[in-house]
Amino acid sequence: MDYRASELKAGIFIALSAIVFIAFLVIIIGFSSIEEKDIYRARFQFVGGIEEGTLVRYAGLLVGRVIDLAIPTDGDPRIEVFLQVEKGTPIRQDSRAYVTSIGLMGAYYIEISAGSPSTPPLPSGSLINSNDVAGFGQLSGSFDSVAEELSRSLENINLFLNEKNRDNISGMLRSMNGIMQTTEQNMDLIFANLNHLSSKMDSSMTILNRFIVQNDTSVSNSLKSLESILDQTKESVSTINVVLKDVDRTFLSNGTAYNEVVYNLLKITHDLEEFTQEIKERPWMLVRKDYQPVRKLPEK
Repeated sequence: MDYRASELKAGIFIALSAIVFIAFLVIIIGFSSIEEKDIYRARFQFVGGIEEGTLVRYAGLLVGRVIDLAIPTDGDPRIEVFLQVEKGTPIRQDSRAYVTSIGLMGAYYIEISAGSPSTPPLPSGSLINSNDVAGFGQLSGSFDSVAEELSRSLENINLFLNEKNRDNISGMLRSMNGIMQTTEQNMDLIFANLNHLSSKMDSSMTILNRFIVQNDTSVSNSLKSLESILDQTKESVSTINVVLKDVDRTFLSNGTAYNEVVYNLLKITHDLEEFTQEIKERPWMLVRKDYQPVRKLPEK
């Protein structure tokens, strides 16, 4: 009987311990783990540092975790990452997912940008557009290759800058210094000449202004005379236009008579040409005249 009582007490103690442990887990994990979640997908070229349980942040706010990674079956070479986020997270169609880290050496996580408020929300289960950001591990390889290229470049520079080349470069620099000094002297002369020319121009402008002031009255009179001449020219042109119009009307009203005169002149010219041609061919017509033979009357 005592043995059964001890077993009962042990069972009760184990049951109470299990309940306390479960309650402790609930308190530690939080009730959010049993709340309804939204599932989204994102695809990346490189997912180094991303695994199940990796944090997911929305505009920097912790909203969920990575629950799975898989290779897509549609032939896409990227890795598909499944994201579990809190229900109602305002992920939109223009939101972007990318892999980043806290600081230079911090842990990697997936960041989702907020997107535009005017863009419709993205339903649960959809694929979020992603941006591939090169991580420090990927960049280190590039840094190594750049360092090697830089080292080779420095070696080539050291080979180029031998004693002979250094002497040649020194000579070139001395020549350039001499050229610069000569150029500086020439520039000084040019600026001096320009200053002298500028002073001459100032004196010339002063003389010109004085001349304009002294001859202002003459220039004004000349302009007035020119205006008068232009007015007279305009009147003459108007008179010529009137005369031309009268001539046009005269030609229009006497057009038939002019045509008859021209026709008669042409006819007279033609007759004169025929007469001239006939005189050339038979010049004796001017001194002798042919008469018609006398007709004889018949005898009775």
